[in-house]
Amino acid sequence: MSAALTLNPVAVTALAAEAYQPGRSLGEAFGALLKSLLPSFDILQIDPMDAAVRALAAGAIRTALDAAPELKRLVLERNRELVEDVLRELAARDPGGVEYQVLMFDDGVGFMHVVAFDGTALPRSVVTGAPVRAAVVASARPDDGARSAARVALGLPGDRLVVAVVGGSLGSKRLNEAVVALAALWAQRADIALYHVVGRRDSSWAADAAPDIDTGGLCYIQVAYEERMGLFYQAADIVVARAGANTVAELAVVGVPALLVPLPGAPGDHQSANAAVLERVGAAVVIPDAQCRAPRLADEIDALASDPGRLGAMRAAASAVGRPDAVSAVVRLARAYARTRPGAPAAHAR
Repeated sequence: MSAALTLNPVAVTALAAEAYQPGRSLGEAFGALLKSLLPSFDILQIDPMDAAVRALAAGAIRTALDAAPELKRLVLERNRELVEDVLRELAARDPGGVEYQVLMFDDGVGFMHVVAFDGTALPRSVVTGAPVRAAVVASARPDDGARSAARVALGLPGDRLVVAVVGGSLGSKRLNEAVVALAALWAQRADIALYHVVGRRDSSWAADAAPDIDTGGLCYIQVAYEERMGLFYQAADIVVARAGANTVAELAVVGVPALLVPLPGAPGDHQSANAAVLERVGAAVVIPDAQCRAPRLADEIDALASDPGRLGAMRAAASAVGRPDAVSAVVRLARAYARTRPGAPAAHAR
């Protein structure tokens, strides 16, 4: 090997010229060159163009060709999942809350901004909605049967008001402290089920702090993390949550009344802007972070529970601003601008 590596370019060129003779296939020529360069090695060469090799490989090639359509479908499906993941991540990191600049197009007139909700101050904006997980989209606007099935899946009773709480994958200490205290306050309530997703960060202390509740009282279920968010939203009569872009978009798509507690100190106070989108249309009640305590939560939830007509109106209002086709709208917009020549009319996706 060392001898081969020390050959000068002229010697290698001469060996290559000798190997690549007319009448030889590329595989045969390459094999001859390797044997010249490495004469002390026994080289086993498999030439894919050799008739015998092709005959042996015919079955595998046929199987691959037969599987090509399904492979193409899986690749495209995975590609769409990755696009959705990227768009959701960009939306979640948005420094402007309701304004996430997933795409900015310069068509010779200026930049076109893609945004999640109406009300942005960005110029030449196109509202597409914030991208939402496919599992959540599939859970949109559940009927009574879907709600009942979701409650069974989550271990919740079907004859109680269900209040579902989530503070993000890591959790919100403010929400968790208030809801654990709420569970203690409501320990004797036989008309309410409280499904509390505490988040991984707070799961240890929250489990220790959970109140002991007698059978026949409050149904209190505490989990560290919930992957089945579609079922979570479907099962809930009311959701208590922070007001991140993804959460607000998911509440709207499924159509769930909410108590929203915007995170203070978020860049640009964007969670307050997000929460205001649902508050303006009557789909949410906004509670300042400093007022997020068990008594305030209890008062707000009892007020909603005592007015079924209001809860129904909140569900309808949330659904009215939901955009389950946000990913498709962004993709349509991108394709439209990719085809637009400079100076041509702009394409809008609403």
